[in-house]
Amino acid sequence: MQEFTGLLLQLVQQVSADLKVYHRRIYLTGLSTGCIGVWALAVENPALFAAVAPMARRSRGCMERVADLREMAVWVVHGARDTSTQ
Repeated sequence: MQEFTGLLLQLVQQVSADLKVYHRRIYLTGLSTGCIGVWALAVENPALFAAVAPMARRSRGCMERVADLREMAVWVVHGARDTSTQ
């Protein structure tokens, strides 16, 4: 996962620099399996994002660190009929 999140981090940093993104307005979201990256990138770099909105999945290995995001706006969406929990 570290290699994957490292690539995502490089992408966010490059786009932010190229497009002169206001760093306090970076929001991270992902759907289904994309939530794995959302959780991992957020807990590894909590100061980078203003908010996260993972939809329809949690991620193994990151949930014990979710308290590290207590200063961040977090909106988690998961349907009641969705049986995937990991």
